[in-house]
Amino acid sequence: MYPNRGTMLKENSLMRELKAEIGDWSFFNDDKDMFLAYPVKSNFSGDIIANIVHLQIHKTGEVDSRPLSWEWNGDKESPTITPSINVIGEWHGFLTDGKIVTV
Repeated sequence: MYPNRGTMLKENSLMRELKAEIGDWSFFNDDKDMFLAYPVKSNFSGDIIANIVHLQIHKTGEVDSRPLSWEWNGDKESPTITPSINVIGEWHGFLTDGKIVTV
């Protein structure tokens, strides 16, 4: 349905314009935030398309005072984010070793 492995996009603010594909990601805000393109069914065509979620992240072992923050392994080329990512009503899954997996 979609590739197992995404690609880190350098131009994070333009993920939509760069036509981010499912599984692509981008870091910003000194690597304290990331965008992730996840699969969702289009309301118009019924096709599976990429939608983008903003995640607040912190490196494993670091403390983050923000109330919602995912732990990140610190690897920009093969990121792992924990716990799972749940975009309620749209998608639930993981980003592990740079691969997006739907639950």
